[in-house]
Amino acid sequence: MVDEWQKNIWINGSGINVEYKEIVKHILGNLDFEIHVGTDSQQVKDVYVFATVICLYVPGNGGTYYVSRHKESLKKYNALGYRLQRETDLSISIAEMLKANLISRDITVHADLNPDPRHKSSKHLKALKNFVLSMGYKCIVKPDSWAAFVADKHAK
Repeated sequence: MVDEWQKNIWINGSGINVEYKEIVKHILGNLDFEIHVGTDSQQVKDVYVFATVICLYVPGNGGTYYVSRHKESLKKYNALGYRLQRETDLSISIAEMLKANLISRDITVHADLNPDPRHKSSKHLKALKNFVLSMGYKCIVKPDSWAAFVADKHAK
């Protein structure tokens, strides 16, 4: 998947297509950016649309983001846990890609997981959060996982 991220279509927050190498250049050109990644998915007709975002945030000054979308078969994800695992995998994959491009700063993964037991995703929180942490990334979950919320807006 790492090589595929470079080929994917990336769109900035203004809706303009951007090549992956331009995103890397943007990050490397500003050491003030905090790097946050997140993925969300939604069923749209007979497929799931996955949207993965790279959010660049300068505390106190706002930020920008880039999003890449792709579709996958509904049949692959007949249980919520599989889909949440895929979202987490995609976020980690882009974080690994960023690290491979000489970006040695901390990267935070925002997971679309809710600690409230009234929500189905809470059953998967411990395993998926520990997966992110075991890969060496910080992990933020709902209600603070704002990058996953950004991704949600592009997964529809």
